[in-house]
Amino acid sequence: MAEPSPGDGRAPPRELLLLRHGKAVPHGSVVPDFDRPLDERGRADAAWMARWAVDAGVVPDLVVSSPAARARETAEGFCREAGLPVEAIRWREIIYDAHVSGLLQVLAECPAESRRMLLVGHNPGFELLAGLLGHGDPSRVRLATAAAARIRMPEDWSELEPGDGEMIEVVRPPKRR
Repeated sequence: MAEPSPGDGRAPPRELLLLRHGKAVPHGSVVPDFDRPLDERGRADAAWMARWAVDAGVVPDLVVSSPAARARETAEGFCREAGLPVEAIRWREIIYDAHVSGLLQVLAECPAESRRMLLVGHNPGFELLAGLLGHGDPSRVRLATAAAARIRMPEDWSELEPGDGEMIEVVRPPKRR
């Protein structure tokens, strides 16, 4: 896919950033899974990913997130660090279930004017979706907590098929102790 040159009248290619939520407090804590918050590392990693997006010039113009606590905190922390309005985040509960069919439905609703969408959510659906779109093979991508898959997308996201995207990179925050 050729990049448009300045002044040629073509819009830049569309991109999808799939950001898995940051590290959360462990399963089995006193709160239900949906309400598990980020731990200290998770908050730091969300901020690191936002700084990466700013430095790489890939700040999204649309942010859609699962409303589960750990995804919510990741999306809000990312937006604050990247200078994006937190109140503009779109919350979609269907992302929490992380089924590929539901995630494809959310992508199909992406407005045509959005050039770069950030989707914040959960595995296993995010790994499956990244592999399916970026490689045509759902088993090809591993997303650790707070990792992001950056995928070049076609103009029409309404009926995506395996391999319709092009995997650009998978970015992970640095390991912390």
